[in-house]
Amino acid sequence: MISSRRRAIALVLSGLLGGCSLTQPPRPAAMNLPQQFGRDDAAMAKPLSPAANSAPFWQNPTLKRWLRAGLRHNPSLQSSLSSLQAAHEQTLAQKASLLPSFAASYTPQRATTSAILASPLQYPVNPYTLQTAQVSVSYNVDVFGLNHDLLYSVEAQEQLAQAQLHAARLSLLGNIASNAVQLAAALDGLQRSQSLLQDEQRLTQMLQHGLDQGFNTRLDVLQQEQQEQQAAASVSGFQKQVEQSRDALAVLTGQAPANFAATDLHLAELLAPGAPPRQVPAAWVRRRPDIAAAAAQVRTAAADLGVAAASRWPQLAVLAAWGGSATTLAQSLQPADRFWSLGASVTQPLFDFGQLKHRERAAKASLDAAEQQYRMTVLQALQNVADSLYALNADAQALRQTRRQTQDAATLLQMSQQRQQLGFSPGLEVLQNRILWQQAELTRLQAEAARLEDRVALDLALGTPDAAAETP
Repeated sequence: MISSRRRAIALVLSGLLGGCSLTQPPRPAAMNLPQQFGRDDAAMAKPLSPAANSAPFWQNPTLKRWLRAGLRHNPSLQSSLSSLQAAHEQTLAQKASLLPSFAASYTPQRATTSAILASPLQYPVNPYTLQTAQVSVSYNVDVFGLNHDLLYSVEAQEQLAQAQLHAARLSLLGNIASNAVQLAAALDGLQRSQSLLQDEQRLTQMLQHGLDQGFNTRLDVLQQEQQEQQAAASVSGFQKQVEQSRDALAVLTGQAPANFAATDLHLAELLAPGAPPRQVPAAWVRRRPDIAAAAAQVRTAAADLGVAAASRWPQLAVLAAWGGSATTLAQSLQPADRFWSLGASVTQPLFDFGQLKHRERAAKASLDAAEQQYRMTVLQALQNVADSLYALNADAQALRQTRRQTQDAATLLQMSQQRQQLGFSPGLEVLQNRILWQQAELTRLQAEAARLEDRVALDLALGTPDAAAETP
């Protein structure tokens, strides 16, 4: 009986001295995900990884150079890194609070004692000098888990900062890739629109010459001049897009626009990704940083609830001190002038008009809100990926149509050129067909750019550009 009681007491004491608490680390709310999401297709029974499927796009040398420059020099990303470092230091500081705290102090004092008060010295002297040196130790015994819950809270905040860094990293990679696609599309479009403007100008001249000869009407010339003005406006629009895309890339890579090296990039250099997947495993969305951030917020709210609950229970502290006090520092170290103390304190809130109770209820409501927000974040992630899949497959269909239209326009131009060589087709017909082909090429370039941008959006939705951009 006595031995069992001693073992129980030893177990309790070891738990107190070891800083053990009665709480467990909070877990984020779990949510069942569908096995797959996207369009169901028997041909896609084994969908490829989006990162592997779009790797050729991310491995473009020019794009990869911009991505690496952004990862090294972008100020926003560096700010997120500093925030993560601050959160990590807060975690280390909270871990240290679970251990005993040691302190050393030295207090020299020169004083005069009142005639009606006893002097602290054995042989009264007025005035007198008193020098005190001591070492103290204090330890908060975390019986009900207050300090451990505070640690779980700051650890969850560090996880939140890490998720925010991941989100900033993915956003940076996506913005650089998107602006690279826009730059390539604008440069190709500028080149094509300048050629189209030249053809429109030649056609205007031919129609004006026909008007002078009486073969055409003034209405034909005015309509053609309208087409020429639209082509000129298209050239100006592409020039503006080129400059804006370069300026955006400069800022994203941590440079001033004036210092950015104007490297040309064309859509043909951005290797097209493979066939877009029609469905992907739903578990892939767990890699998204917004879901990780929402889970960290659930952990933070759960830890805050533990802190609020533990604050209503007694708080135990152990204090100890050892030192000496004498008229000189050397004398204070003598055995006769030494002192020590050992004590403990217990603080139990008794009546606070419901303050702690309402704080605990507020923390419980905050935890419920964080769990619901986590569920909504997961649902929005599923919607984001499903929308990106649909957009990418729609882009593939639109691209096939524009390529067919471009091929038909090229065939028509070739046939008119052959008829011209045989003397059956006038130069006006050839020029008009060439303009139709140029317009079809512009439409195809827009479809190519839209497909690449939506592919970037899908990789962002699945959290894969980070790995794809760093592969050698």
